[in-house]
Amino acid sequence: PDFKNAVIVSPDAGGAKRVTSIADRLNIDFALIHKERKRANEIDSMVLVGDVTKRIAILVDDMADTCGTFECASQK
Repeated sequence: PDFKNAVIVSPDAGGAKRVTSIADRLNIDFALIHKERKRANEIDSMVLVGDVTKRIAILVDDMADTCGTFECASQK
């Protein structure tokens, strides 16, 4: 695969700094998922900020509890 066509994706605003740092070092683009929660582990809505169309999307997160964010993000 052409990894220069990849995009690093943060599944939440809290990881934006980490993801932009990785993207800068790899010289590739980044995207961010803005999500709203009503309660812990319950995602109400997700909005993808950035273009991942026809690109390899690499999701980077600091931890995974239920992996619900990854599941929802992979469908965006």
